[in-house]
Order: sequence, then C-alpha cells, then structure tokens
Amino acid sequence: MPTLEHGWNLHVSARPGDLDAVVRLVLPVLARHVCHGKFARDPDTLRRLNSGAVRDRAVGKAITVVRSTAASWARA
Repeated sequence: MPTLEHGWNLHVSARPGDLDAVVRLVLPVLARHVCHGKFARDPDTLRRLNSGAVRDRAVGKAITVVRSTAASWARA
C-alpha cells in the first residue's frame, strides 16, 4: 500500500461474541496491506471498552487500523 501524505484510522465494530471471528477476518487483510492495528484482546475487554468505563472514545472500537503518513514514517 503506498504511503499517503495524510494518515487515517479505520474503526471496526464487533459484538463481544463475534470478536474472534471478526479478528480472524481482519488480520489477514492487515498483513496483506502492511497496515498496523490494535484490537480488544478478548470479549470481556471489548465489553469493558464498549461500556465507556475506559474512555468514551473507545466505545464501538473492537479493532482500530492505523495507516501512517509519510511524515510520521520519516520521524520514526
């Protein structure tokens, strides 16, 4: 995937009971396109994230995919 002048984030939602299946679908795509991401480690963690107890902006984000900018790669 080419480096862009601007970065982006993609948030993927999942129900706790579907987390494993969604992660199994998304991880091969991330690996194929050399994107970085983070995901809830288990259904209980996702329930906690979705409750708002961690932080409001974490609600609905089972997986976050991050594509860095050319400038951020240069700073790394």
